[in-house]
Amino acid sequence: MLMHLDYRIRLPDHDWTVAPRHQLTPSVYAACMVNENNDVGYSGPTYIAIRSAKHDRSDANTHSCDFDRLVGLKEFDKSARDYTGQVKPIVIITVDGGPDENPRFPKTLVAAIRKFRKYNLDALFVLTHAPGQSAYNVVERRMAPLSHDLAGLILPHDHFGTHLSDSGVTVNPDLERINFKKAGEVLAEVWCGSVIDEYPVVAEYIDPPASTQDEMRTIDVNLILNQLLDRYKLFIEMIFSRKISFSFAEFVKKKKTTSPSNDGFIKVMNIIKNELVV
Repeated sequence: MLMHLDYRIRLPDHDWTVAPRHQLTPSVYAACMVNENNDVGYSGPTYIAIRSAKHDRSDANTHSCDFDRLVGLKEFDKSARDYTGQVKPIVIITVDGGPDENPRFPKTLVAAIRKFRKYNLDALFVLTHAPGQSAYNVVERRMAPLSHDLAGLILPHDHFGTHLSDSGVTVNPDLERINFKKAGEVLAEVWCGSVIDEYPVVAEYIDPPASTQDEMRTIDVNLILNQLLDRYKLFIEMIFSRKISFSFAEFVKKKKTTSPSNDGFIKVMNIIKNELVV
């Protein structure tokens, strides 16, 4: 039987992000099983924690949380736990040279110490591959079939409606979060259907914390500004109530001549003065 099918392929020319930091960060963990000859192989179950690159971070603390989640999965019972159900007393972890994983960085060392004490380990080894030897990294070998599963896949960034303006600026942060979550869940569903060397792949989207680092930084800045404004208002009130002697015009003139970089401070003072006068 001969068949002829005409169809049109429609795919974007490039895979650029639709807006800054609109990316998902997968953290891949590959367990290595010991074969019948007591040799450590490259095969085993795989766990993937997917996070929003805009609302979450990937560091030593998040990797520790992923490890806690990993050792509790039934797919990792044979590789992570002994016959009593406890985490095996000797843990060997191989990582790349990234700053969030390299054992020579203080935060990574602190996270390893906490892991050692939490699971009452006898030995914990954290090894890193030499530069140029990433081909021997177990995770890199798992990434090949995982990347193959993403061929032609376009993750939706506006499943519940667009959260971006025409210029690509976020106008609805809450809608942005649920859109990121939906895209992460779609990616996790695709990878959960993968099987590598007859071993399962477990993938899930990790919800970001209630407040991201950028939001916490913004809160801190606003808190400091509010405290400064309260102090300046009290200062101005004392001036106008004649509790202290002060010439506002001479003060502004002096600040402008001595420190040109304080223009923003002068503007704030003028705003406060106008509010108090009114």
